Amino acid sequence: MPPQMKRILYATDLSENSFETLRSALNSACQRGAALVVLHVISQRSITIAKTAGYFFNEGQESRIIKAKAKAALERMKKQFETFRQNELKAHPEYATGIEAFIVQHGKIAEEIVKNADRLGCEMIVMGSHGKVIFRKIFPGSTSQKVLRRSKKPVAIIPSSPNALKITTHDA
Repeated sequence: MPPQMKRILYATDLSENSFETLRSALNSACQRGAALVVLHVISQRSITIAKTAGYFFNEGQESRIIKAKAKAALERMKKQFETFRQNELKAHPEYATGIEAFIVQHGKIAEEIVKNADRLGCEMIVMGSHGKVIFRKIFPGSTSQKVLRRSKKPVAIIPSSPNALKITTHDA
């Protein structure tokens, strides 16, 4: 039996490929009796773009853009989880109450993942990897590798599968 934990952090990029990673994160949480915290980090690049736009428009525009991005990300996270839950609930009813919180932060992605895992008292990090085998040696430094290097907690990296079921949400 896996060791008991109180809280696990699931870091998501909100991609269609996150279905398998979410399933693994919820499964890990259920097996360990842990709550799952879902985190999405708005990248530093998006913030830089917002700052540039804010500079050209006005200073107050920057924070409004960041807030709008965070709100949109949070809504997308909840929609993705609801879609996932509808697909998985019959086979795994324990997934219905497995998520403690949805959190959106902004900054450098790997740093924010590790910082939030520490701040929230998470004992494990679960995240996906989209690394392409051909490019892994040429372009080191993917987000998952950075988290592995920085975190003192166990990190489960779930590779994306080309045959995995995709999470898609449709806005009405």
